[in-house]
Amino acid sequence: TGDLNSAPIISANDVTLNVGDTFDPLANVTATDKEDGTIILTKDNIIANDVDTSKAGTYHVTFRVVDKNGAI
Repeated sequence: TGDLNSAPIISANDVTLNVGDTFDPLANVTATDKEDGTIILTKDNIIANDVDTSKAGTYHVTFRVVDKNGAI
């Protein structure tokens, strides 16, 4: 049996902002992988981001991370 290719794990915390605050979607988000170790995230890893800091509300950012062996 060969080794399985593990999918990367994304870790993030909820963030509370005030209206008008600056929001960096890459801050406080990490990705790690058994085979690759720490994966550096870029704006290309963000597949959805509905954050609008000009309005109060609950928003979501969605990331997609692929390791060097293609595991998502």
